[in-house]
Amino acid sequence: MADKSNSENEPITIKKYANRRLYNTETSSYVTLDHLAQMVKDGKDFVVRDAKSGDDITCAVLTHIIVEEESKGQNLLPITQADSLLVARQKKPVGLVPAHYAPMGLHFYTGDQFPSAYHNAAFVAFHAGRAKKSSDPGYNVSVLFSEPDGSNARIGEFMTGFQTGTTQQSVWGFPVGLVTDDAGSLYVT
Repeated sequence: MADKSNSENEPITIKKYANRRLYNTETSSYVTLDHLAQMVKDGKDFVVRDAKSGDDITCAVLTHIIVEEESKGQNLLPITQADSLLVARQKKPVGLVPAHYAPMGLHFYTGDQFPSAYHNAAFVAFHAGRAKKSSDPGYNVSVLFSEPDGSNARIGEFMTGFQTGTTQQSVWGFPVGLVTDDAGSLYVT
């Protein structure tokens, strides 16, 4: 939206009415989101205002346009070669955990008390970031298995039951620290 479109170097004003119709004041015609998407692609500068209050609602409308275009499989925003190279250089996460899980402790198991699949696995002590609202209690110890290079990662719960309901009062244990002794026993603090 870099080019100024009218003779006064002012952006084109689009009015949005309560019935969700969009009106282009420059052409004195009703337009659609597809028209606005094309204006973005053409580099035309515009502002969308609520017809009743006059509030600037351009950001909300642009977000709607971006979502619509992406759902059609089209990129509205320009992606440059530099952007693609930057993304390609980023390290991908080895494993993903649910939202609102807060990792409190991490320990790589090198003992031999557990089956061989656990050797060099990462044990993670989690707290739930929003225990009061979570239907999935996050107070647990999980284990992350992967190949030595980090590939083929998978995570699963190892020790649960620290939270018996969905309220903060139902939490009876807060796993934080993880350590093993010389015999290979795993301790949770």
